[in-house]
Amino acid sequence: MSDNPIIHADTGTGLDKTEYEKVDAHTITGIKLADASTELTMTAAGVITVTQSWHTVDTFGNAASQPFTRALGLQAGWIYLIEAEHTDRTVVITHGTYIRCFSGLDFSLSNTNRGFWCFSPDGSILREIVRAQNI
Repeated sequence: MSDNPIIHADTGTGLDKTEYEKVDAHTITGIKLADASTELTMTAAGVITVTQSWHTVDTFGNAASQPFTRALGLQAGWIYLIEAEHTDRTVVITHGTYIRCFSGLDFSLSNTNRGFWCFSPDGSILREIVRAQNI
């Protein structure tokens, strides 16, 4: 495992500095997110409704762990960053109908230093771009 904070979704290895540029905490390779994240709490079914490009997500009822299965309110062509809201609760990015992970495997946001970069090609699904660890 690389010490690099940007992890390639297929290989699990850190991306070479030539593959991305981290300008600041909110911009990678010229992609600008909202200036501040907003918190969303999942429904019991693991659904959130996004309102901007960067969100922290918490579990329903402060459960220790919960699958994140779908995002509503997506904009076609937008890139999103999803992070865990709380270190003591795990948001499990769940590969399935509405969230497509490259590896086909779920990804746990087990602390606030992990992020899930994703893209919505059509406003209905999220496709993983990269997994970020130790942001």
